[in-house]
Amino acid sequence: MDNRRRRAAAAGVVVVLLPVIGGCAVPITGTAVRAPVGTTSGVTAPAGDVAGTVSVEANVRAGPGMGYAIVASLPLNTGVTISCFSGEWMRLATPNAGGFVYNTLLRLQGTPRTC
Repeated sequence: MDNRRRRAAAAGVVVVLLPVIGGCAVPITGTAVRAPVGTTSGVTAPAGDVAGTVSVEANVRAGPGMGYAIVASLPLNTGVTISCFSGEWMRLATPNAGGFVYNTLLRLQGTPRTC
C-alpha cells in the first residue's frame, strides 16, 4: 500500500476506483459509516433493504463474482445497507451503491431479496 493510501485509510477515507464499462468510467459512490464495535449495524435500512456491518475488511466488486474488478474496499465495522443478493454476493445500497460484497464478509440483520 503506498503512502497516500495509508494516510487516507488512517483518516477514515474510502478510496473509490471507477470501473470502466463500455469505455466509460462508471462511478460507484457512497459514504462509509463505521458502526461501534460489537454492534450489528450503524445504518438503518430503508423498507425492503437489509442493514448490516462489515465483519472483516471487504473488497467491493463491480459485479457478483471474483472475476469482476475491485472498485473499493470497506474497513471492518463499516455500516452497510444491502439492496438484494445474487447467488452468494450481496449488492450494496450504501456505501458504494451498486457494488457487490461476498456474503460471508458481512453481518446482516435479515435476509435480503434476490436481485
